[in-house]
This record gives sequence, C-alpha cells and structure tokens, in this order.
Amino acid sequence: MFKIGQEVVCIKSNVHINGNIGVKRDKTYTILNIIQCKCGNVSLDVGISMSDVAGTNCGCGRDINYGTIWYQRSQRFRPIQLDHAFANEVIAEIIELVKEEELVKLN
Repeated sequence: MFKIGQEVVCIKSNVHINGNIGVKRDKTYTILNIIQCKCGNVSLDVGISMSDVAGTNCGCGRDINYGTIWYQRSQRFRPIQLDHAFANEVIAEIIELVKEEELVKLN
C-alpha cells in the first residue's frame, strides 16, 4: 500500500508521552523508509526524529529500535494519490460506517 518516496497525508496526529508532537493531522509527508514488525504491522519514517526517543512501539507491544527515528504507524496516513483498489477500500469502509451509524439511530 505504501512505498518509499510516496506522498502521504496524516489523518491522525501523534503526540509523544513527553509532549513532543510527532505528525500533525492534514499535513503532507514523504515516506523515507518503511519497516514491518514481526506481527505484520507497518511503520513509516516520514522525517520525524527526537533525541529522547528510545525506539518505536509497534502497537503490538514490541519495541522497534532505530535510533532517533520516530517511526509512525501506517494507519495514521493515507496516500495523496489514490489507486483504484485503495479508493474502493476507503469507499467500502465509509459505507460500513454509514450503515453502522444508521443502525444506531434506529435503536
């Protein structure tokens, strides 16, 4: 879904426990590197680094140590130029959310 050099937009901001801001919602980033945890989760290097970051937490609980690079979970981003397959996935997700919301309104 992602590739190095691809332009992406952040859909969910990230703030480190120490208060430093990682990525900001609606800001555009370029993917510099991609790593994959043993669990299958993908994290992106979009140029964020901090001297006090000891590593990146995958989300599955594993720490991924890449020095001061603060890898961000790929779920925080969407490609700027959508391909048809990805666009169809997004549309399907939206349809499901609308259906769920309509069910909640009925109850």
